[in-house]
Amino acid sequence: EEDPDDSGTSYKKHMCLSGCPDNFFEKDGGCFNCASNCKKCSDSAISDCQTCQSGYLMIQESFGTYQDNQCVSSCPESYFDDGDGNCSRCFSGC
Repeated sequence: EEDPDDSGTSYKKHMCLSGCPDNFFEKDGGCFNCASNCKKCSDSAISDCQTCQSGYLMIQESFGTYQDNQCVSSCPESYFDDGDGNCSRCFSGC
C-alpha cells in the first residue's frame, strides 16, 4: 500500500514502488511532492511541471511572473488557451 509518511511530503523509503505516483517525483530513492497543480514533475518548483492536474493549463513561454512549465487555473493576461491544455503567449493584440 502506498501511504505518505507523517509529513505528507515523501513516500517511506522502505516501501517498494515501481515508480512514483502522480503528483510525486523520484529523488534519492524516495518520492517527493510536486507543486500542487502538477500531475507529473521533475522537481518541486512550480516551473518543474511536465503535465498539469486536471483543470490546469501549462504556461508555454516565460513572461513577467509566469514561468515555462508552470500550471495555472486559467491563462493570465498576455496569454491565450491554445486548446491543447497550454497557455501560449500573445504576440500582439491579445
